[in-house]
Amino acid sequence: DMTVAQFSRDDILLYGAREEAREEGRILGTIDTLRQLDFNDEQIVQHIMKQFGLSEEEVNKYICL
Repeated sequence: DMTVAQFSRDDILLYGAREEAREEGRILGTIDTLRQLDFNDEQIVQHIMKQFGLSEEEVNKYICL
């Protein structure tokens, strides 16, 4: 006997928002770590683009925070 959970639209949106916030935290944490290791902004952008599959424009939004 299997129970199928039903999720509301709000549950799904909340889960998505949490995942997005978690990913943003990982990106910002990685940037902070790279800065502490004396990486310059160009090196950081290249690393984040590769690691997270983001465009240069997307990464630059995080760099400027």
